[in-house]
Amino acid sequence: MSSLPPSQQQKELLGEPEDYGRLGSPLRYEQWDFFRRLTAARQAGSLRTRVLGLGVDPLTLVADILTVAVFDAGFFDDVFGGLVAVNSEGKLISDSGRTGFEFTERSVDRFADGVEPMQAAGAAVLKLAWKHRESLLG
Repeated sequence: MSSLPPSQQQKELLGEPEDYGRLGSPLRYEQWDFFRRLTAARQAGSLRTRVLGLGVDPLTLVADILTVAVFDAGFFDDVFGGLVAVNSEGKLISDSGRTGFEFTERSVDRFADGVEPMQAAGAAVLKLAWKHRESLLG
């Protein structure tokens, strides 16, 4: 659940350099293998996305579309098997000695209830995803 554009998400998570020149301007996502793989997975049903809501920051009036992506485990492992703990932007936080977190009530509460620093939109989407987990994962 990230607010980064899809191209930047993969690069950030896999530690790849940010080089978008080969995709043209504006970006031609259909030329990018990662986009094509996600599109095919979505069409095959091994990647499902849902909009959970819309949040608006009352001070800045910035709107966030609260979205979630649910990957089948095998497809996720294939696409993101090379997750890195550190990239050019910093260190990815993790739990239990591995990169990332399990989707559990404990993890959701850790981030959504202020134990760890988190943007309000991120906390909201985590809470909503947990609340609707049965329909999202079913």
